[in-house]
Amino acid sequence: NIRVEINLSNTTPEEEKDKTIGKKIREAEIQKIPYIFVIGDEEENTGDLQQLSLRERDSKAKDKKVILKDFLNEKFPQE
Repeated sequence: NIRVEINLSNTTPEEEKDKTIGKKIREAEIQKIPYIFVIGDEEENTGDLQQLSLRERDSKAKDKKVILKDFLNEKFPQE
């Protein structure tokens, strides 16, 4: 049960590119999405998509770096 969204609103690609990462995160928080992975300029520039910034809805910590594969195995273990 994993949902992935790139465009969090019903906007055109032209309108979407004007939104900041902060605005997109806020929209996800309003929608009560439990886990938000942020892939921004830093990850794009370094090419490091193994370790991503994670924001959890019920956590007081704003961002933490996690290894995506480890996170998925922990939250959604394979039987």
